Amino acid sequence: MLICWNTNADTSTNKMAELINRINQAQDKSQMILVTEVKPKNVRYETTEAELDLAGYELHTTEVSSKKSTRGTCIYTLNTLQVTPI
Repeated sequence: MLICWNTNADTSTNKMAELINRINQAQDKSQMILVTEVKPKNVRYETTEAELDLAGYELHTTEVSSKKSTRGTCIYTLNTLQVTPI
């Protein structure tokens, strides 16, 4: 069974502590976490992948480090999973 979480963050850099807390308190560890709207609406500085790093998970992103006006998405996969992005 694959356990997945999905959320719309509306800026994830200020919500990473809450996400980490939820992972630590979960009875069953999520194997995949999908986060939309990672970047803020009004960008003051560029979001980096290092700010979104999550221990124990591999980070896959789209449009996070770019200067495009899109909000970006992150997919975290548990390090023990064999994942090939396509």
